[in-house]
Amino acid sequence: MKKLFYLPLIVALFTSTALNANKSELTLRMYDNNPFDVSINGRSFHHAPQQITFSNIIPGRNHIRIFKYRRSSSGFVHPNPRVVFDGYVNIRPGLSIYAVINHRGRFVVEKQHALHRVPHRPHVHHLPYMSNRDFQLLVRSIKSKSFDSSKLSVAKQAVSAHSVKSIQVRQLLDLFSFESNKLELAKFAYHYTYDKHRYFLVNDAFTFSSSVRALNTYIAKVN
Repeated sequence: MKKLFYLPLIVALFTSTALNANKSELTLRMYDNNPFDVSINGRSFHHAPQQITFSNIIPGRNHIRIFKYRRSSSGFVHPNPRVVFDGYVNIRPGLSIYAVINHRGRFVVEKQHALHRVPHRPHVHHLPYMSNRDFQLLVRSIKSKSFDSSKLSVAKQAVSAHSVKSIQVRQLLDLFSFESNKLELAKFAYHYTYDKHRYFLVNDAFTFSSSVRALNTYIAKVN
């Protein structure tokens, strides 16, 4: 009876291992390296700055939909993306695939090779930007300072050590009293921002429209 009981479990484990071994990896980018959003089989992945890699793609027909953000000549990224690709892509098993959406909106495979999998290790996820916990610690530290100059020094030190999100920059600016310091930090933090295509969110932190224009002019020059 014990042999009969363990047999289905062994088969299930073997089948699961075989299926994982056949899964593929897909790396996507836009031909002009503009930011984009992706939906694969109904699951959305937002705000890829230039390219994004998906692991454990199930072989076969996968529905992929891509929304591209438009960048103006001044460097400003418009917040409303448009669909540039919507279709099914046949993914072969056990491959690492690099693909681009070309200027005609077509899915083009640039290169592919066999996917060499390493033995399983516990996955530790590292965010590409400052975690919410670390950000709250930073906010607490800045609030403890009495003068804007001290707050600015702390903010610059933290931002340069960890990438931040646009919404985090927006929240940091609210901690400052003077418009000039807000503008200085906004210019500085832009270089360390993960989702630059959403930097328009920072504009709401300013009191004067002249500050918004100064920031946009600065961004246009450095891009």
